[in-house]
Amino acid sequence: MKWLDGAFSNHVKTALKAAVEAGKVIMEVYGGQLETELKADDSPVTLADRRAHDIISKTLQTTGIPVISEEMNLPDHEIRKKWQRYWLVDPLDGTKEFIDKGVDFTVNIALMEEHQPVLGILLLPCSKEIYLGDKLQQKGWKTTLDRLEWADLHETSWQSLPKLTPVEDCTIVASRSHLKGETLEFIEQIKEHSEGQEVRLLYRGSAVKFCMIAEGKAQVYPRFAPCMEWDTAAGQALCEALGAIMVRMEDRRPLDYSKPLLLNPPFLLTAPGKQHF
Repeated sequence: MKWLDGAFSNHVKTALKAAVEAGKVIMEVYGGQLETELKADDSPVTLADRRAHDIISKTLQTTGIPVISEEMNLPDHEIRKKWQRYWLVDPLDGTKEFIDKGVDFTVNIALMEEHQPVLGILLLPCSKEIYLGDKLQQKGWKTTLDRLEWADLHETSWQSLPKLTPVEDCTIVASRSHLKGETLEFIEQIKEHSEGQEVRLLYRGSAVKFCMIAEGKAQVYPRFAPCMEWDTAAGQALCEALGAIMVRMEDRRPLDYSKPLLLNPPFLLTAPGKQHF
């Protein structure tokens, strides 16, 4: 497979194995006894989060590269800020959607270099879709499995995702739960400056929004609600590999990673031709 020819070929295989096996245990829990608890920040964590974390952490540890996962105690900032390379993981992004028996939840695995995402894998357990983006190659791919089995991945064919190109109209992707306040104001500003272009809204949850940008189904993803670095790293790598740009809202500068608390500021992800928003 051509996507295994890059600098990260061995790491890609390991991360894909981790994602698929995590997706499998997530779906084994889906709709059953979730054993939900609340974390210190009042966000929910389930048996699926914990099992997915265990599988991903153990699998990625074989690479000898440090791992940061949402479901672990964070290493001290003074230690991790010196890391040149590390994995940044959200074992189950969209836990609330998962609890509500929705379909918009993902497994996010990113490889970080110099505190920027360079490789991103997103797996959608319900649809068995996998997205892969490599910023060094500036390429992205997608495949859909028949089963969430690592062995099946060797037999599947991968579709190259085309580079993103400017389009006339504009589709904004956002979560319904975040469609208020600053997000609504931003959308209204886009409509006011659309100069007759049609502006549509697409509602998706978790990191699925990044997948919509990567496939050209949406061109703008504004985010004002709080989120963490593990929520965005894999999706950013995927979209930027295909030509999208992700910046901070406040100054349109690149998004920083390895911050002390790993909390992202408001950001804007845009496809080519939409950076003026």
